[in-house]
Amino acid sequence: WRAHEGMAPVPDAELDEILFFAPLPLFFMYDKDPVETQLLASHQGWKLVCLSLDSAPEQPAFGIFLHSERNVVALVVRGTHTIQDVVTDIRARPIPFGDVRPDTAQLGGRPRRDPRSGREIGGDWGLGEEALEKGGKQLFEGLAASSGGAKGDGEAEGSSRGMAMCGIARAAEWLYCEVYHTLRAFRAAGAEVVLLGHSLGAAVASMAAELLWADLAGGDG
Repeated sequence: WRAHEGMAPVPDAELDEILFFAPLPLFFMYDKDPVETQLLASHQGWKLVCLSLDSAPEQPAFGIFLHSERNVVALVVRGTHTIQDVVTDIRARPIPFGDVRPDTAQLGGRPRRDPRSGREIGGDWGLGEEALEKGGKQLFEGLAASSGGAKGDGEAEGSSRGMAMCGIARAAEWLYCEVYHTLRAFRAAGAEVVLLGHSLGAAVASMAAELLWADLAGGDG
């Protein structure tokens, strides 16, 4: 406790906010029965909008909850709970994240489209030699860009927001496509949008927030 001696106490309002949201990622998302999830949520004023409890590699379980009284919509991402989630966890090769989209023709798997640009994203990481070589080149170029190093010939400004573990990055991109239109509709109606998660879900929610930021907050809220 001495390490925290002299530090300012956490404001009561902040503690109340934590206690208000904490049950969603810590308890409700780990129930196996959607009816039970809705029942638990309703006891605290939440209404279940949608729920996907079946996870897959790079496709975590998630739910969207609405609290009408507080006009808040919460996107909640479940943490590591199944072997599929473990696969997402261990895919740790760093890749450029954000504006740079991997080449799905080389990645293969499950192509999806960015709802804003129409570009394909997503896919499994069963990479061949050519794709690995290209991925390595992207990695080092991305590291140079994010550290302020010199850009290569023809490299676009702002082509990447940084580096991220591929499993979590791909999960965030997939989640972004799944919830984009729903959250945008709630935001347009004046609702506050909050992203929550526990464990793996916290990492995915944080990165999905980066993708959703410009659309839902206009970069200033």
